[in-house]
Amino acid sequence: MALKVATEVPQRMKRFRDARDLGSNYLAAKQLANGSFEGAEAGAGAYWGIPIALFVGGNSNAANRLFSWIRKNAFTIDGDIGPSPGRPDIYHYAYEKSWLIEGAHRLAQFDLSQLGMDFMLRFWDPESGGFYSSPSDRNPDTKMDLWVTSGCARAALYTGNLDVARGAARWMKDLMEAQPNYPKQLYT
Repeated sequence: MALKVATEVPQRMKRFRDARDLGSNYLAAKQLANGSFEGAEAGAGAYWGIPIALFVGGNSNAANRLFSWIRKNAFTIDGDIGPSPGRPDIYHYAYEKSWLIEGAHRLAQFDLSQLGMDFMLRFWDPESGGFYSSPSDRNPDTKMDLWVTSGCARAALYTGNLDVARGAARWMKDLMEAQPNYPKQLYT
């Protein structure tokens, strides 16, 4: 039996595709000659979502140029991507990296994604399954946040770290069960 492949986007979905492509093309037009984007020297917080936005809109060459810039200018020997000067204690430090790890993996930039994930595992608490929301603190009072843990878990899935992703899922389940009024309210 022949596989029937959709060749036409339903009209109701066309606006989403068009918006995606317009955004991706807008970003591609803003890319600097060296592959980076304005403000990239401030760290990963300036470009964390750009590679995936470029990629999904058909601008994979532009995304790969950004990763080439990251490799040369922002990737540290220990796997960190673009430390943010002057912002060492931002609670979403790992979240920014998770998007870059996922983007690198989706674009077959495995040196970045694998070493980046190795770095990311420094944020993971195997006992609880959550990811710390601090770049440096690791104690019982260090916060773990739902969106930071979710982003890091997604990067773990992309890079094949299934035990880590399962641990994060366990942490999320525990968080959900601890809610006083779920699903009407969710404290992250």
